[in-house]
Amino acid sequence: PYALNFDVIAHEVGHAILFSLFGTPAGGLTQGDFGPFHEASSDLVSLLSFLNFDSGMDRLLRHCDGNLLVLNELNRIAELTGDR
Repeated sequence: PYALNFDVIAHEVGHAILFSLFGTPAGGLTQGDFGPFHEASSDLVSLLSFLNFDSGMDRLLRHCDGNLLVLNELNRIAELTGDR
């Protein structure tokens, strides 16, 4: 199911973008804030990728009636559920 989930693919592309820009750290992924920075940045790539599509925005606003504080696709980015 991961290969069929756009959020997950966009997230992984976010990792690829960061690796292409900054390379891999000499000490591996366990030092400092490299891992959390990568995850947060990749989540942002996934979020912005979703917002790029008019169909995604329309569906988002329709499902939450314009109230982005309720449970919606933006705050569930990259979850693998069947009810989206």
